[in-house]
Amino acid sequence: ISVTLALIVTALSLWYTHFRIGAVGATFLYGQAVFDLALVTAFVHISGPYNVFSALYILVIAFNTVLMPLANGLLVALLAGIVYAADVVFGHPVEIDAALLMQVAVFWVVAGATAYLVSRVRVVGAEQEKLVADLRRVRLEASDILRNIKTGIITVGGDGRLVYANPTAVDLLGLEAGRRDYPVLDVLQGVAPVLSEAIRRTASEGRRVVRREGDAQVDGRTFPLGVSTTAVQVEEGQPPSVTVIFKDISDEKRLEALHLRTERLEAVAEIAASLAPRKGSTIEDHY
Repeated sequence: ISVTLALIVTALSLWYTHFRIGAVGATFLYGQAVFDLALVTAFVHISGPYNVFSALYILVIAFNTVLMPLANGLLVALLAGIVYAADVVFGHPVEIDAALLMQVAVFWVVAGATAYLVSRVRVVGAEQEKLVADLRRVRLEASDILRNIKTGIITVGGDGRLVYANPTAVDLLGLEAGRRDYPVLDVLQGVAPVLSEAIRRTASEGRRVVRREGDAQVDGRTFPLGVSTTAVQVEEGQPPSVTVIFKDISDEKRLEALHLRTERLEAVAEIAASLAPRKGSTIEDHY
């Protein structure tokens, strides 16, 4: 009868937890714990006290301590100790002795240890969830920055294949938007040799390239680029990945040329002012 009842309850529990729509509530957990304790007590009662079946109480206690809050798990352990002691004392004419007390103490120790481990696991799980949420937020922020920044960014793997290119890099160099994982160095060599050479040098020497300038030619338009690179060693013994940051410095070049022209005009003006005749003097006074 006990085996048949156990199979029926197990089938119903399986349906309730896995096939029924809805969350498992506390009432179900309490009912399952009481049934498990009753079933184990039946086996212990039939086989006699101090036998191997008494260890099943430990499984019930540990299982419910994991599923339930700390106080509820300890309550199940207390109930298991009371039921077991009552069965030994009243179901079998056995007096309360050290063995019985030791067995009940083991139940409570198991419950306390399991509850402590579960609490630590929950704390670690909560911290991990927080870290995952923070990482997701940082990735979204970084992705938003990389999409909207006016500087081109390209990452090339150690094998020379494109890993990442932000929209500005795609627009500046005329790359195919959304295309990844293809040999990009040859393409860069054709449109912007300074980029290709900087990436190759950083990958081979492992040193950064800072503020190198060169021309790029895209769709018949030639414009200057300012280039900087950095290397990231992904695997020991393998060529590093290289991230290159670059931008169109045409405006800066025009400002430099304008500034240089202004300085020259100021110098000419100073010379002209020094040569101009002063008030009350004649031209002969300057010679």
